[in-house]
Amino acid sequence: MISSKMNLIIHGVAAIVVAFSTQSLALGQSSNTAWTDKLSKQLASEKQCEVAFFTQLVEIPKEGKNYYSARAQCVDGRQFDGDRLGEDAPFQIETCEVNVC
Repeated sequence: MISSKMNLIIHGVAAIVVAFSTQSLALGQSSNTAWTDKLSKQLASEKQCEVAFFTQLVEIPKEGKNYYSARAQCVDGRQFDGDRLGEDAPFQIETCEVNVC
């Protein structure tokens, strides 16, 4: 039987994990979805990818312009990385593949 002290520790650790998971999710969300919509359309056109969701969203100033980057998960399981510098440039898209060391 688990002691009440051990039970409190387990619940505390679980609460911390949930808090960090929630915080990571919030940090990964972009407040500007216009660029992810453009990336979705470009992926559909060039790679026949219907985007299920994005991960690793990055939106930062770089070289006096905005830099955008994200990993897209297609509904069929494929993944692509897309990035661009500036508002008007097309995204550079690369296929994510398994790396074996």
